[in-house]
Amino acid sequence: MKNLVLFTAILCSHFSFSQVTRGEILSENNAEEEVIGKYHAIIISENEYEDESISDLAEPKNDADKLYKILLDKYNFNSSAIIRLIDPTRNEVIDALDKKRNQLSEDDNLLIFYAGHGYWDEGLKMGYWFPSDARKGNKGNWLANTTLTTYINAIQAKHLLLISDACFSGGIFKTRSVGEMDSGLSRLYSLKSRKAISSGNMKEVPDQSVLMRFMLQQLELNNEQFLSTDQLFASIRPNVLNNSQTEPLYGVIQMTGDEGGEFVFYNSQSENASDENNELVAEIKNQQKRSVVPVINEENKMLQKPTRVAIISFDNSSGKENEYGDLGGPLRDMLTSDLNSVENL
Repeated sequence: MKNLVLFTAILCSHFSFSQVTRGEILSENNAEEEVIGKYHAIIISENEYEDESISDLAEPKNDADKLYKILLDKYNFNSSAIIRLIDPTRNEVIDALDKKRNQLSEDDNLLIFYAGHGYWDEGLKMGYWFPSDARKGNKGNWLANTTLTTYINAIQAKHLLLISDACFSGGIFKTRSVGEMDSGLSRLYSLKSRKAISSGNMKEVPDQSVLMRFMLQQLELNNEQFLSTDQLFASIRPNVLNNSQTEPLYGVIQMTGDEGGEFVFYNSQSENASDENNELVAEIKNQQKRSVVPVINEENKMLQKPTRVAIISFDNSSGKENEYGDLGGPLRDMLTSDLNSVENL
């Protein structure tokens, strides 16, 4: 039996940002299952919190449900490729990220949507999402920006779009307010992208999201065959500014491998098709795709006898402050997730 060999290569960076049974998953797939389509999504809404000192919200689930429906009805997403999380715990969010990390190849697109409470720690220069099991004043179950960035960097998808509709979500960008791209859609789609849309610039945002009102409206009214994210943002930004006190932002997520491409929404119902886009349509509809690179080789997925391993957060012993924040927790989470596939461990 060969020795168990683990190699974890991670590029991380600084990154911020009607109820049902808590933690319910409406659609999920095992990593081994074939997932139809090249458009995938993780849609997260946090309405109810276990900690009574954290106020419950009314609108995140409604916005998430509307986005889920629009993606299915109009934009070439398949239900088998969408993980819908309602009031998930921190562990359930991590599990969803791991599933997509194990499913997606370099030909796929992933949209991650989060609506719920967020927090910016000015002292740590760190942003957080609040899962349903978050405790006020205790960061143990908060989802740190570095954890999200670690996963975004590790997921193989060609295009990844993060939409963060939470308080204090404006610290996530390397660049902000990207203008209209002058490249053709085919070129934008061919280049890797890691972009984000934020509902606010380091300020609290209201429970009833102005960003989502206009974004959902634009996605619903759009009749073009292709809608790039920069076009979507440019069309809704003036309306959000005119109807709220928050500034929506759009830009590149720091240090996650962006190469200048764009997430492109494909409207399969559009009658405004053009010969210029036929090649891009064919690429999107082509179900053949490159294989997912396994994190742990098949030959290393079983130990000869039961072995117990404890993994704690990694410490920075260099004596220098890391400009990207504390990466010990994200490294621990990813290594723990990878080791879950090893038998007898």
